[in-house]
Amino acid sequence: MHKKEKTLLIGPYPPPYHGTSIPFKLFCDYLNNNLLSSDELCLLNTQTGDKALISIFNPKTSLKLVGLIWRILWRSLSKKKIIVFGSQRFVTTIGLILLIFKPFGKEIHLRINGGAYDKYLEQQPIFLRKIIIKGLSQFSSVVVETSLVASKLKNLGVKRLKVCPNYRVLPKKQNKFNKKKAQNKIFFLYTGVVRRSKGCLELVQAFLDLKRWLNTNKHNYDLTLNIYGPIYDTKIIEYFPDIEQKGVFFHGNIDPHLLKKAYEEADIFVFPSYWKTEGHSGAVIEAMSYGLPVIATSWRANSELIQNKVNGLLCKPRDVTSLFECMKLLVLDKKMREKLGNAALDFSKKFDAKVICKDLASNFKLISFKKQ
Repeated sequence: MHKKEKTLLIGPYPPPYHGTSIPFKLFCDYLNNNLLSSDELCLLNTQTGDKALISIFNPKTSLKLVGLIWRILWRSLSKKKIIVFGSQRFVTTIGLILLIFKPFGKEIHLRINGGAYDKYLEQQPIFLRKIIIKGLSQFSSVVVETSLVASKLKNLGVKRLKVCPNYRVLPKKQNKFNKKKAQNKIFFLYTGVVRRSKGCLELVQAFLDLKRWLNTNKHNYDLTLNIYGPIYDTKIIEYFPDIEQKGVFFHGNIDPHLLKKAYEEADIFVFPSYWKTEGHSGAVIEAMSYGLPVIATSWRANSELIQNKVNGLLCKPRDVTSLFECMKLLVLDKKMREKLGNAALDFSKKFDAKVICKDLASNFKLISFKKQ
């Protein structure tokens, strides 16, 4: 009897749910539902929290990292195919270590989340950067999230590159503009990490400026700004006293499944991020899939998701006035809200988890699919 090929999947599996664990879970779920036998798959969960906030020189962190590397090496010994998902720092570190198995005929694939791997390489010392670039061409495939990163890596000589965008499970019901709500009530929504570099301070300031402008010009609108996500920078809340009385609500972290109601109730999604590793934001994809017009910054790969005045609006990063003008435009122009929202809804279908996960599985040569 032919021995089945064993595949090791390495990546962060929720909880907690965040930008790297959600797509990895969706891919694992897809494989379990579509492969002939789940015995072909072996999962190694690397979930250790937000690595961006942890120094690798912290003794506890170093011990955890050593233990994780040992488990990865031990599990990899008996596997013919190894697939690594994760953040740029994690995937680079683990990927280069796994190259010791390359002479033994093992397939090693990388899936790098985020949209700034080129910037990550630029920050490395020259000698290390050359080692990483040379190492990247040794993998069976390197899958990146954005066309921007793929173009940069291709120019550096990295081979066997593939672009697979971020993805989400699209809602089954997508009827957007049948809400029974007073026409003058407008709900703005932001979901994601609450920190300065996500543009949260500029968002609140632009929202408050908009409320004052509408009141001064005697426009009868009742505005609310709902912000969902883990709060990493409490100074943003402290900066605005009595913020809830002004219609701004910081709800904190929430399970992604419970966000459905927030998306359904919202009228406009705002994503003013200038986060250094911003790629295809899962929050933006989710908002578009609910037919929400999106206001986003013209930052990194945001323009791969948002076409200005086609399926959303683009504003300048770190620019309160530019953000304010976009928010004002959508509040005052209901027809534009509907037009952009409908276009966003259609565009979101390109990021359907079923489609992208199938593409990923094909790239990794996991082709023992059930008959449809």
